[in-house]
Amino acid sequence: MGLKENILAEFCSKVCKKKDQAIIGTATYRPYQIFLETMEPWERTINASADYPQELDILIQKQRKSLKIPISINAIAPDQQYSLPGRRKVFVFIQNPKNPLEYETLVGSCKRSTTLNFFRSLFASQQSPFTGSIDLNSLDKNFSIAAEKNTRDIMLCCHGQRDPCCGTFGLEIYNYLRNHSKTQQENCRIWKTSHIGGHKFAPTLIEFPSMRVWGHITQESAEKISFQHEPVSDLIHNYRGFSGFQHPFEQVAEKDFFQEMSWNYPDKMPIKWRSKKNKEDHSGSIEILNRNGAVFFSSIVKQTGSSASQASCFDSKIKSYPLFHCSSKTHSLL
Repeated sequence: MGLKENILAEFCSKVCKKKDQAIIGTATYRPYQIFLETMEPWERTINASADYPQELDILIQKQRKSLKIPISINAIAPDQQYSLPGRRKVFVFIQNPKNPLEYETLVGSCKRSTTLNFFRSLFASQQSPFTGSIDLNSLDKNFSIAAEKNTRDIMLCCHGQRDPCCGTFGLEIYNYLRNHSKTQQENCRIWKTSHIGGHKFAPTLIEFPSMRVWGHITQESAEKISFQHEPVSDLIHNYRGFSGFQHPFEQVAEKDFFQEMSWNYPDKMPIKWRSKKNKEDHSGSIEILNRNGAVFFSSIVKQTGSSASQASCFDSKIKSYPLFHCSSKTHSLL
């Protein structure tokens, strides 16, 4: 039986929207994220795709074991404007495990013929998950660092082989944004990416380098997310969470802080985050410290119940998601 025969009667994304399911706290945890330019077509599992470097998974598995953290990799589709002949674009996000709001990024391109050499050199230079600065001198000599400032990259899930919602609704938003003249003026690139989790929240996207995840976006909200000219409060119902946080309650609390501090956070704020999870359920508490070590912002997040929906267009199994109430307070100035 083929892919189309297995699909359920209604798109899972539409079912989820009808139920008005809360989407905050549903971002997949990604403390170490790689986006690698990979030609389409993509298989349901991206590493089975013809253009995916077959030995790369072995290198990633070894690095996961060495660093003891999850490492995620996504494909991004080549683009006539953004891509370079004979090269692959590479985006890397690495979070500081001691402070989730601190991270390092790497953007550039490697020769297609030396892709594995680039990753070997990158992983060999990392004896710990976070060094504060990637040692560029240790990277493969064929890797070229992108000389770009204040450029945002929007990674829109269009992985139709994984789920029809992303292949249908995600592609519609991608085509709208990609052909929007304002993306050129705003230093904003729009990429097609592979599965990022949460088919039922399609269209869904990840911002880079902030690693914020959004869902159930429309043309209007996609523009606002891409160009960041509107108040965050106008979009908060589309916010799935910051993928640097592992627990849903942390993502719920961060939503309140993001809404208060707006788009510049956390890039320009020397702050630290600490959290405590309840053992009984998904509840917890967080504190954000200012540059002097004083508590600037705190939240108490309590689980109030749960909601349920089907997992994807190919899976009728019902999955439960926690619901939360968040009480937040600002204590002092940064």
